[in-house]
Parts: sequence; C-alpha cells; structure tokens
Amino acid sequence: MKALLLCSQDPLFLKSLYCVLKEEGYEIEVATHTANAVRLSLFRCYSAVIMDSGNVGFSEREAAKVITSVTGGTPVIIAGGGDSRSDLICVDKPLDLEEVRGVLRNLCGLPDYRERRVQGL
Repeated sequence: MKALLLCSQDPLFLKSLYCVLKEEGYEIEVATHTANAVRLSLFRCYSAVIMDSGNVGFSEREAAKVITSVTGGTPVIIAGGGDSRSDLICVDKPLDLEEVRGVLRNLCGLPDYRERRVQGL
C-alpha cells in the first residue's frame, strides 16, 4: 500500500481528497499545519505529500523544499498557487480529481483505476 500525507487547514479539502484517495487504495495521514507535515515526514516515508496552498505561517513552498531535501526527494504536490516559474509540482484549484490521480500514478507508479471514478468534488 502506498502512503500519502495530506496537509491542509481546510476540512473540505481534506475530506474530499481523503475519501477518494482511500478508495484508490492509498494509506492516508493528515496534517493540519505545514510544520506538522514536515515533522511527520521526518519519521515516515511517504510516496507523496499533497499540500493546500491556503496554509498560514510556514508556507507550503517552504515546507515542500524542506520535505524534499530531508527525505531525499519525496514528491510534494501543491494544490493551487502554481506558476510557470515554479519547480514544484502544482495542480489547479478547484481540484480536478482525474488530474490528481494522474499525477499520483506518474509519481507512484500505480495502475490506472478509471473504472472507479468518483464525480462531483
């Protein structure tokens, strides 16, 4: 099973992704602050970390750089806040679940489960 870390202060963001990704077979952990996501990444190896760009305090970009450097390259996906100059993996908000699934399949090497589509998020 592939482990993912979701980081957001938005309960709707967490709930929508948690349910869909759990159904896809991922093991999910949740952090409600970027500093906590960094701390959790020190103690567990994740296939990827997904962060919401709406965090306050320690920014998602700073956290992504720390997580990537201390873990030896764990991919960090930032939802929203992407720009063409960024070297980070970004997906637009509102989230397109197919895009998120595609990014995760590319990063984690998981098969395509299109027959298990969930609509309406």
